[in-house]
Amino acid sequence: MAKRRRLNKIRVYVENPSTSTEMAETQYTDMDASHTVQQIMSREETTIENEMDPLMQDDQDSEENSVTRRGPTILADIWNQSPEEKWVVKFNRYGQPIGEESTLLSSFIGTIGRNPELAPQGHPDWRLVPKEYKDKCMDEIRARFTFPRIGEPFILKTIGERVKDFRGELKAEYYEPNKHNRTY
Repeated sequence: MAKRRRLNKIRVYVENPSTSTEMAETQYTDMDASHTVQQIMSREETTIENEMDPLMQDDQDSEENSVTRRGPTILADIWNQSPEEKWVVKFNRYGQPIGEESTLLSSFIGTIGRNPELAPQGHPDWRLVPKEYKDKCMDEIRARFTFPRIGEPFILKTIGERVKDFRGELKAEYYEPNKHNRTY
């Protein structure tokens, strides 16, 4: 697992799961969520570096010179977190996320944009996607993050951008422009 910096994470105690979204909407309209719930800071992971012999270092140096490429962001720890834990994201008065938690939210939005069950790729424009898909996307984000209502338009717009970016990646990888051209 990747090491995370200390970010604001809260624990929400939900008695009835059917009202959890209603509770989240009513409790977290304030920018300061510390008055309504208990804050939990993520633990810092400690790493222990092992000493290596000189022969092992030579092998590792040759591996470091090879080109490595990063894969897609998965964020398995966010997708698998318990329902009572939520990340607190603050927004400024213009509806833009601020703080270190905003990068985590943006990365999570990117994973939603690549998920065909939540954000289908068959529509030419995000504005043409049916509302139930957009609601599913927002429900997934609300299940893991706490934010004020002023941030919802920004989040929906960003999901649309990520869907468009992913559609472009798919086209670049799989589209063959001369495959369907016929010469008569």
